[in-house]
Amino acid sequence: MKKATVRSPKSEVVVSSIQFLIGKPLGKYEILEHLGHGGMAEVYKGRQRQLKRMVAIKILHPFLADEVGFVARFRREAHIVATMRHPNIVQVYDFDYDEALDVYYMVMEYIEGPTLKDKLEKGPLTIPETIEIGASIAEALDYAHDQSMVHRDIKPANIMFLPSGSPVLTDFGIARMPILSGLTASGAMVGTPAYMAPEIAMGKPAAPASDLYSLSVVFYQAVTGQLPFAAETPMGMVMQHINQAPIPPSRHVSAIPPGLEELILQGLAEQPSKRFENAAEMAARLRVLQKGTYPGPRALSTVVSDPVDSIWQRSHQLAGRDPLPSRGLLSLRWGEIQEALSLVGVATSRSLSLVLEQRTMYGA
Repeated sequence: MKKATVRSPKSEVVVSSIQFLIGKPLGKYEILEHLGHGGMAEVYKGRQRQLKRMVAIKILHPFLADEVGFVARFRREAHIVATMRHPNIVQVYDFDYDEALDVYYMVMEYIEGPTLKDKLEKGPLTIPETIEIGASIAEALDYAHDQSMVHRDIKPANIMFLPSGSPVLTDFGIARMPILSGLTASGAMVGTPAYMAPEIAMGKPAAPASDLYSLSVVFYQAVTGQLPFAAETPMGMVMQHINQAPIPPSRHVSAIPPGLEELILQGLAEQPSKRFENAAEMAARLRVLQKGTYPGPRALSTVVSDPVDSIWQRSHQLAGRDPLPSRGLLSLRWGEIQEALSLVGVATSRSLSLVLEQRTMYGA
């Protein structure tokens, strides 16, 4: 069994990285069993004694605590994740240091349900399942991105299900906050190759668009039962993300709705600027698809919608710009729509959904 050194103020003890802590007290918690491991931590099931509730405990690998700036980065990320309140994001309860064992640990909500990875091992999901899960996770990402938190490791293993069936995004363990970029690990390619955005593979900073790319890979896999790219080695997989375009999902599943295929391929665009304006747009489009009304790409560009044209005109008036003639609903870029909505004080995500519904109403 792989050995690891747990450092103590009194002595250096070589112990089993899995078994040593089971049954031990850790602050307010008791460690019950080992659940899994990752590049940053061992994960255990535990019990918070006073509240008598089950929790998941991530104990950071000791070697990481020795890395300059790592603990400061992880502590700040834990603080931000702990302040997030969203039904589709795992709840973080605590972050602390145990002096006796000389370990740092994070405590979070314990979810007993399966992961999306478990579900996909049994085969592809139905189209309605894919859309519902995708919309929920896109909404969770929209919330996280608004907190300046980029997940960086969106994949089926990091999406779990509550007993109600609702999906929950977990493991912000390698998340990166752009506003704290000075505290992040430097030079490392972080993420899972099969779901990694091309810009991250090329060593560029992660951004919200990187999460949307990874989520689009998950969509592709959920619908078709396979990944958009296949290679024998992790590096080969990375190079395909950089250099190749994915095979359209309809080649694998002919019954996929055109609007869903369009959304997946847009999310898998090599250039971040060609994906989505933000996660809110992706979520809004998925919610419209959920209603079965989004028809996919259309050439029509002359449709006029009075509500949207009114917003467009009013936003230019507030910005001190010259009045413009009606643009036509389908000719507006997403950035223009969002700018107009923000200028007139309209909630963006809800209005994006309404705009999409209005586009659909005018058919094609």
